Amino acid sequence: MVDPDNATQHLPVDAAAQMRTAEDRLYPLAMVDVERYQRGTTLCGILLEDLRAHSPDLTALLGRRAPLLDRLPRLADQAGLSLLGLEPETLVDAAMALRCRELDAERAHAHQQERLAGARDNGQEWLVNEPSPVAVMAGIYRREELHLPTGWRLVSSVEAGATGRPTVFVLEVVAPDDVEGPARSVTFDDEDAWLRAAAEFRTEISGP
Repeated sequence: MVDPDNATQHLPVDAAAQMRTAEDRLYPLAMVDVERYQRGTTLCGILLEDLRAHSPDLTALLGRRAPLLDRLPRLADQAGLSLLGLEPETLVDAAMALRCRELDAERAHAHQQERLAGARDNGQEWLVNEPSPVAVMAGIYRREELHLPTGWRLVSSVEAGATGRPTVFVLEVVAPDDVEGPARSVTFDDEDAWLRAAAEFRTEISGP
């Protein structure tokens, strides 16, 4: 079920499966039938505009599926596009998948802004984004530290080596938007050296 108090976070398993299946059906058409793929993605975009207008959260999004299925023939006719060879459910579910990702990005941005405001109110110097347990279990490690007074970021990541290759430890120092210049990136093959360098970068960013 969707949590009404946090409607952008919990997508029912069956709805997620429908959206994933729809994308698996629609996008590979580019390899076998370009014309049908173009019609399908154009109609998907039209449906997405409707969802943006009427689906401010996940509850509204899930409730929009049936009305969109009813509206699709009229929308296609208004756009001068044929539905021949295209499944209405596939188009609607693929559009819903796109809107679902947009809502998730909006939620993540709002959450980050709340964290930033709270950290500044509490007088914190650094705001740390730790990798999620799911990402770590998948072999992905990326830790981002934001220096609140200056906007500089320190990104620590680990790139697991393929069979026979060593693990690579990476540090990136990313300037704030108002400072020109590329990010500094340094790689290490030793975890201790990586950790020491991270501590040195923090001291450099913090200043005296």
